[in-house]
Amino acid sequence: MDICTNRGIKPGKWSTKHGNAAGNSEEAQSINSYLETFRKRIYDNFTALVQRNISVNTVSLRKQILGIQDDQKSILDVFAKHNAQVEARVGHEYAKATALKFRSTLKHIREYIAYRYKRNDLPVAEIDHSFVTEFEIYMKNIRNCNHNSALKYVKLFRKIVRHCLAHGWSVTHLQDTNRR
Repeated sequence: MDICTNRGIKPGKWSTKHGNAAGNSEEAQSINSYLETFRKRIYDNFTALVQRNISVNTVSLRKQILGIQDDQKSILDVFAKHNAQVEARVGHEYAKATALKFRSTLKHIREYIAYRYKRNDLPVAEIDHSFVTEFEIYMKNIRNCNHNSALKYVKLFRKIVRHCLAHGWSVTHLQDTNRR
């Protein structure tokens, strides 16, 4: 299970023994306080699942922490499953380079969600036209991609959006993102 805290520290300032930042600097105290809050949030979500008699596993706990309902799909899960299917068909329907491009696009989407929303994932229902257009701006301005490269990433992500729409996993106002 991957859950990103969206916090970082230099390796030399990390205590693997204690699982937190070493020292008493302001940075270490801030990170350790955040980690303690984050651990409490994980425990509280674990407890909520147990109280609702829901089987606790990495998937259910991750969805609970991210606020994704059982009937909702997360965009990164959908994208990862799509990429696994593409990887399985390399040499038959897809070239290895295509699989690599989808993998790279997923990485950029994951980083964009962390950057823009300060979250690890989003429910598909939260993906809208502004998400896609702002992703393009992010690729150009923050990731310093040239125009054509940014549009390639957007085009590959739109394929995932269309996949979600085709399965009824999203709201209809996303359809205008496919016309560009």
